[in-house]
Amino acid sequence: LFLGEKDPENLLQEYHTYLGGWNLNSFWTFGFQQSRFGYHKLSDLVGVYDSFSARNLPLDVLWTDIDYMEDYRIFTVDEKRYPVDAFRKFLNESGLKYILIIDPGVAIDEYEGYNEAEKRNVLLKDANGDNFVGKVWPGWTSFVDWLHPNSSNYWTNMLLKLHMKIPYDGIWLDMNEVSNFCDGPCRDDMIEEVYLQMPDEDAKSSNNKTAPVPLKKGKRRLKDIKHLKKAQAETKTRTVAYVPGGGKTIDDKAIAHDAVHYGGIKEIDFHPLHAYYMCKVTNNFLQLNLGHKFPFILTRSTIFGTNKYASHWSGDNDARWQWLKLSISHMVTFNMFGIPFVGSDICGFLHDTSEGLCARWMQLGSLYPFSRNHNDMNAKAQEPYALGRTVLRASLNSLRLRYSILKHYYTKFIAQRGRGTIVKPLFFNFPNDEETFKDNVLDTQFMIGKELMAAPIVEPGVTERKIYFPAGSWFALPSNFKTSVNVQNGTYVEFKCSMEAEPPLFLRGGYLILQNKVPLDRTFKTSDLDNNMILKAALKKTQNGYSAKGEFAAVSNYSSDDEIYSSCVESQCMVKILAEVSVVNNKAVLDLTFTPVSGKPMQGVVFNIEEVVLLGLPIKNTVIASSFNYGSILNDALPDDGFRLKNRRFAVNVPMKKRFDPVSYTHLRAHETPEHLVCRLLLEKKKKIS
Repeated sequence: LFLGEKDPENLLQEYHTYLGGWNLNSFWTFGFQQSRFGYHKLSDLVGVYDSFSARNLPLDVLWTDIDYMEDYRIFTVDEKRYPVDAFRKFLNESGLKYILIIDPGVAIDEYEGYNEAEKRNVLLKDANGDNFVGKVWPGWTSFVDWLHPNSSNYWTNMLLKLHMKIPYDGIWLDMNEVSNFCDGPCRDDMIEEVYLQMPDEDAKSSNNKTAPVPLKKGKRRLKDIKHLKKAQAETKTRTVAYVPGGGKTIDDKAIAHDAVHYGGIKEIDFHPLHAYYMCKVTNNFLQLNLGHKFPFILTRSTIFGTNKYASHWSGDNDARWQWLKLSISHMVTFNMFGIPFVGSDICGFLHDTSEGLCARWMQLGSLYPFSRNHNDMNAKAQEPYALGRTVLRASLNSLRLRYSILKHYYTKFIAQRGRGTIVKPLFFNFPNDEETFKDNVLDTQFMIGKELMAAPIVEPGVTERKIYFPAGSWFALPSNFKTSVNVQNGTYVEFKCSMEAEPPLFLRGGYLILQNKVPLDRTFKTSDLDNNMILKAALKKTQNGYSAKGEFAAVSNYSSDDEIYSSCVESQCMVKILAEVSVVNNKAVLDLTFTPVSGKPMQGVVFNIEEVVLLGLPIKNTVIASSFNYGSILNDALPDDGFRLKNRRFAVNVPMKKRFDPVSYTHLRAHETPEHLVCRLLLEKKKKIS
């Protein structure tokens, strides 16, 4: 319960400050990512990349689930299915980033991961002082005791040896509640039941599901599970004062609550902290051992404080429409919790998705901060190209829109400096509008910052929906919407959105954004985004004319972690942009003012504004004054009250000189570089031809 603050954003910034702030990720993590439980050999990953490339689909990151491991044992690589030399070559040549999964369960087996854990005595104990025995993917497992002073060294050494085999770029921490296939301690009569199944290297069924074969048993450490009968007897006397849930025991699919950590701490008092310590130790490893400026960790389990070390996804969702809809509230609430880089498995993890569901999910998922398609080996393939033309077209259009606004999206994260929300409910920006508190708005619409409002379709069989627009002017950002909305009071407006289009996304009047142009003829990565920008301003009427404001991170190379860290973390890289238009006697003058937040020069930062799009200006059929030689303004893809300055480039250094005095450029010509913070362009109404 939070009291004493009327503005929810201010309140949450205070809360996030108390938590220590949330982590910033590298720019590449904002690119599209593809994963599946079922990529069981290297050629599967190569095939996925080739399929993306053949269809010019953007892709930055490939993931592997536990398929890469030998017998599902953490810290191992099955080098027959994933030959490390070939794997390294593939990653180097493709330019893709790679993330692998690590679970907390250490297989009780004759291998280095378990032997080292025993040697260092870092395994959790049961109530009798023996190593606690659970059951996860490899079968019998023990778990790291994060309170043991040797645990961080053990974890770090094992991760480092794994990285020497496969140079991963981030780590996915799953099952870290901790999840256990037994209810508390496993029973001794489960000995023949623990062996799971691993997919056959070549077998595939007709619907692209992976055909499994029995897992190799390996050399199990049977001496370490002889005490299971004692554990079974103990379960009969275990009681607690309160048992949550619908008739389930407190040990349901979890470590026994009376398991003992280092120092005599009981599991019942430590349980929520497993993931916290796992994320913290892993984060330290990525920073200190691998030199990552922005360690990327994805965790399933979270608690307050996790925000400093990891990002989050919603876990094993279902390929059902209600899960698509729920992903919006999940994304919004985790922004409030202080973990804004969040998303859900696009198209659903469990069960078979459908063409319509996956198309709509690709639309919505393209607006998640963390955008990843992931599903189960027992479901049919659901990569963007695997379900036919509709999903492919929806994916192409939606991902191109995503990549076009990706620098703006990343700028929002940089600007917050680890505190506050990025994705938020509408009432955060419109607290006096009661309609924004209603379920139909809360559940189906959201804001990205103060500038962008999204209203995806989340119901089956629907090609249009009612969108609530708070008071003000709104302009459709995707190219398929050639319209705008201007309302004095909030109102609902019916909008169409085909299965193959981008998601409905609207730029709010009074704000501007910088967009990239995304090529249509090749596969695209975040590192391909240059500094040639489109400035798109949704103008709002003011006393002296029209204006729009925005901001961007003045960085030469967004893909350089070193530059982002030195310029934006250790220093201040944000630049405020103000677009002002005055109209007198059918002539419009545009002033663009760039003001560094730091008040200091930002040397060596250059970006090019190739195109200026002004929305909300009541002038039709206009051209640039002939003295500027910028060509005509195009109206064909804009609302009636919008126009575009196109096909000419003017560069903006930030700043150009030590002085910050606004200087007007009444004779700015194509390819000339202005030397101060204001670029002025003169517009005049086109004469009618009788």
